[in-house]
Amino acid sequence: MKKLNSIILVILSVVLFSCSKEDESSDLPTETIKIEDDLKINFADLTAVTIEGEAKVDAGGNFSTNTTNTVAENLPLLFIKDNEIMFGYYSKTGLNNSISTNDILLFYFTLHPEIALQGFQNTELLTKIEQHPKYDELKSLIKTSLNANTSPFKNTSFVSLLNKTGLEIGIAKRQAKQSKISKTLADTFKFSYTRNGTVEWNKKFPLYATVGMEVVDAATGVSVSGPQIFDNQGLVFSISSAAEWIYDYFTTENSENIRAFKFPKEGKYELRFTNGIDNFGTKALEEKVDLINRYNIGVNILSFAMPVGIKKLLVKNDCRDATIDIFKNMKLSASTFVITDELARDKFVYNLAKDAYAVSVKCIPSFEKKYLDFIENITSTYLNKLEEASTLYLLLRDYAFSDIKGKETRNYYDGISFGELQLTNTTGMQFITPTGTEFSGQAKSEHTYTASVNETTFKYSINTSLIGQSTITLDPASKEYAIGLPFEVNKINSGDSTLKGNKIIPTSIEGKLAATFVMGTQETKFEIKPAFKNSGLSSEYVNLKIIDSISIYKQAFKGKWKVRYFDGVNGIERFWDLELFEDGTGIVKNPDPNVTLGYVKYPMRWNISGNGPYYYNESGWWNFQFGFKVTYPVIKYTVESGDGKPATTLNPTCGSCINKYITEYTKN
Repeated sequence: MKKLNSIILVILSVVLFSCSKEDESSDLPTETIKIEDDLKINFADLTAVTIEGEAKVDAGGNFSTNTTNTVAENLPLLFIKDNEIMFGYYSKTGLNNSISTNDILLFYFTLHPEIALQGFQNTELLTKIEQHPKYDELKSLIKTSLNANTSPFKNTSFVSLLNKTGLEIGIAKRQAKQSKISKTLADTFKFSYTRNGTVEWNKKFPLYATVGMEVVDAATGVSVSGPQIFDNQGLVFSISSAAEWIYDYFTTENSENIRAFKFPKEGKYELRFTNGIDNFGTKALEEKVDLINRYNIGVNILSFAMPVGIKKLLVKNDCRDATIDIFKNMKLSASTFVITDELARDKFVYNLAKDAYAVSVKCIPSFEKKYLDFIENITSTYLNKLEEASTLYLLLRDYAFSDIKGKETRNYYDGISFGELQLTNTTGMQFITPTGTEFSGQAKSEHTYTASVNETTFKYSINTSLIGQSTITLDPASKEYAIGLPFEVNKINSGDSTLKGNKIIPTSIEGKLAATFVMGTQETKFEIKPAFKNSGLSSEYVNLKIIDSISIYKQAFKGKWKVRYFDGVNGIERFWDLELFEDGTGIVKNPDPNVTLGYVKYPMRWNISGNGPYYYNESGWWNFQFGFKVTYPVIKYTVESGDGKPATTLNPTCGSCINKYITEYTKN
């Protein structure tokens, strides 16, 4: 983080006019100002100033000076009284210009730094001014001052309203440009990955400061992607804006930033991003992010120092190179003032713009400098406030006063890109044993192992506030479906059970892994593992045991059972506890509240018979032979008889009884 001690911003903005001195002997045409509305201006007190010369204005509004280049470059004509701009306007076709209050108001607004930064066409800007709720009040204040032969800038009410209204119009255009790029202003950020080793990211990072990123080899600390720069959300230049021209003028690098990168070889990689925090990224990344943020600050500062005339005046490469050198060597550390301190931040911008202007005009011929001096005097005196929500305020907040950084790790092995993985066996608890998943069944029966595979993902929330700084937080690590991860299934003993389908099985779009096995005639063991190394996951094991003998079913049935009996004909439901022993005997516990133990024991016998299919048989309890067909797994069996129809003929006294008998055996 840049320590909040002092901000030293020396931004050299190079301005150069094509010097053309006035030929005093030449015959210059006479221009005449015709005032519309009810303005009463004392022309005799004024001097007309262009980038090529100056001339006194007579009482009739006539003056003779060269306006050719000024008009051609769409620069305003300035009218000076007592060495300060009284008003100005953008010349119209012909020598005789009819000037209205709107023309003068338009000129004042073009000096506003946020207006200059956003790049309005004059016709567009005038429409926005006329549509603003304070339009009539602004016109009234101008008329009052000019009719009193006083500059409106001497009226604090006008200056305050101009600053506020200009900021609102500028912000509205900035937000409109942002919405054209993205329908929603995102406040989150994340990297996206493909399995083939490609990482992708959004073009724009939701901050006003510039943020850069890189892909670094975790083993060596070397950047393999080189510095990559996100677009910031603040400087969305208009094609016609002077700000865009300045940025392109000073930015000599022509490299295109990429939006995706493929890992060049196997290994572990770190993805880092930063707004220029010292020593967080590689030296190359830090330098590039810092330099571009300096360019951005420079563009903003130049909109304070020289809101008009920049395209015309910045023309010499030697001046540009000197400015770039200043940008590269500029020191920027957090200031001793709090950014929410209005007086302190206004002083900061005032001094910074003054310093930038003082260096800039060293490259400008004397008369062009005089033209700019009049404009700079107005902007530095009346329009240099660093308003909250202005682009420069938000840029400084997100750069000098905020610590934005993040890092996450990605693996790339055997052609597969993956993050931190988690696997959960979802086959069913009854099949899970200490040694793995175990299926039992008859030959040719099918059994499916299932698992859910998830992958940890990272999403960052960017929290912006006008109060001091922006912050970034890592949302709690979430687990998303691990889609398209290949797993391989291998037999690891000599059994003859088989895998149904291919041995390489990818996870589904829901992160599901499923492997179906066909039972053979011998016990078989399979291993399921990722088809790539360094996954961080342990192997899963599946055992298949053939059930083809009485002894296997006998071992499965041995133990404790719950028995429920329902006699639908008589409307009776009973419950017993049953325990089967290996020697073919058993005990039935019949609940009886009339005895001390609460139940009565009955002996019984049981066995398994058959040769596929197999049957469970019992006797001695009910005093008759009872049995049913059994299948694996040995968990629960239900035996039903009767047609389920009303049992009125069997039991005339029970109107709700049905002809159904149900016996349920459930193993504990």
